[in-house]
Amino acid sequence: MIGKYLFAVLLVVLPCLAPAQQQHLSNIDDFIAKQVVDYKMPGLAIGVIRDHQVIFKKGYGTTSLSNGLAVNTQTVFPISSCTKSFTAVALGILVEENKLNWDDKVIQYLPEFKLSDPWITKELTIIDLLSHRSGLATFDGDLLWYGTSYTRKEIAQKIRYATIRNDFRTEMGYQNVMYLVAGLVVEAISGKTWEAFVREQIFVPLGMSNSHTDREWLKPGSNFAFPHIRNKPIPPMDMSNIAPAGGIDASIDDLLIWMEMWLGEGSVEEKRFVDDGAIQTMTSLKVLTSESADNGYGLGWYINYEQGKKIIRHDGGMPGYHSSIVLFPETGSGIVILTNKLSPINDQLINVIKSYLQGPTVMNWLTADSAMSAKGTVYKWDREPENVNKLNSSITGFDDYLGVYEDKVYGQAVIRTENGKPFLELLPAKEAFSGCLYASGQDTLTIVFNDPFVPPGKVIFERGTDKKIKHFKLDID
Repeated sequence: MIGKYLFAVLLVVLPCLAPAQQQHLSNIDDFIAKQVVDYKMPGLAIGVIRDHQVIFKKGYGTTSLSNGLAVNTQTVFPISSCTKSFTAVALGILVEENKLNWDDKVIQYLPEFKLSDPWITKELTIIDLLSHRSGLATFDGDLLWYGTSYTRKEIAQKIRYATIRNDFRTEMGYQNVMYLVAGLVVEAISGKTWEAFVREQIFVPLGMSNSHTDREWLKPGSNFAFPHIRNKPIPPMDMSNIAPAGGIDASIDDLLIWMEMWLGEGSVEEKRFVDDGAIQTMTSLKVLTSESADNGYGLGWYINYEQGKKIIRHDGGMPGYHSSIVLFPETGSGIVILTNKLSPINDQLINVIKSYLQGPTVMNWLTADSAMSAKGTVYKWDREPENVNKLNSSITGFDDYLGVYEDKVYGQAVIRTENGKPFLELLPAKEAFSGCLYASGQDTLTIVFNDPFVPPGKVIFERGTDKKIKHFKLDID
């Protein structure tokens, strides 16, 4: 119900703004407030920079639909994969200190590291790690960290068994595990944990006092946005084993400083924090993401061009969270949006605010509201789960499937009965990847996972020539 969604909080408008400018910002405020209601968002925080000046920042809604606080610009949200640019900068700092070169081989610093292809293992560089061109396909290895008890070093060790499915250096495969490896390189060179290095070398110098690399600070009543699925708060996921790829929590206030640094080519208020050459390296194309030479990935950023003008962007998403940072370097402008519910609102708001930045005096807010065309969209994670009462838990020949299975990359899985019902449990991530099994087809079962973020999947068994079960494949949409 709309009454549950709290609004408002902090609108920053400089007193010297002209009345027309104040009216523009009031229009933005009214527009966003309406969208928060229309999209049924628990909470949202946004910041906008134009011509290197913060012109708007505000929080809407609540940190939790269960006795939450009002969101403001100091509310801390997990930023998920927007963390990747921080890990890239950490390595850039080591380059500036002459402790590392971008083209150095990874095994120079991590001699035990391996991929399944010995030649790629020998040739893989720091740039290859950070630009997703390692030869691993998109999301390969994610099951190693999602909800598991594996440490970072264990994940880096197990990825050696993953099949190389992409063309090395020419084909992009979006990789979280390779950013984990990049974090291990930071630790090997600096002698500090990735967490400590980012705090001491990035957060402290930039004055990002409300940003965190772990959750040790989080206490009851903290100004922290809790994730929501199906309009109910859920516990935030522990990201410590994949932190260099997605473990930073931050506020809008702090991310606006971060954006100013990038728009200032490494400087904030005439104080240099990162060498502009490193900034250029990180924001230049290293691998293409489409057939167009204008679309690709740098180091920690997606890069594309519209009408010849560069746009730098990254998003992050985890159960109940969506983060978005977009930079327009040529105009010194940028947008950051943090939400505690996965929703298409981020992309749609960015398109509208981008139009406003290009022409504030001609902005038609009624037309913009009509352009927010995804108001009724429900992401699969927010759909009501399949009605298990309609599924058939009586599986013919279930005894054939019972037993312990093992994958050399992932680990063990067990098919058994629990409380008299067919059950699958992936042992490295029991809480996320376990659930009841239901009849679906010939040697195919449906699994409904305990984790509400993981959609139902198919368990497909294969038999040998002796008609006995040899293994199964798990297919999740």
